[in-house]
Amino acid sequence: MTYRNIDVNVSNETKSMLGQVQKFSMEVMRPVGIQLDRLSSPEEGGPAPFDKRDRLRFLQRLDETIQAVRNRKRQAMKVE
Repeated sequence: MTYRNIDVNVSNETKSMLGQVQKFSMEVMRPVGIQLDRLSSPEEGGPAPFDKRDRLRFLQRLDETIQAVRNRKRQAMKVE
């Protein structure tokens, strides 16, 4: 598959979700990331690296959040 074969048509639901993700990443994740970058190691007060359970919990919570946003959008569309 080449880049010419990729469907670039994005649904309105996806566009809305992407906007929310971008806003969240700029307002929440970026500032926290900057603070964490300043804490370079656990010895200097930085966070310990993720272990497998941490990654799993993070990814599960991320998936739950994405599904909740999708469900809210679907419910809002049904009401209209």
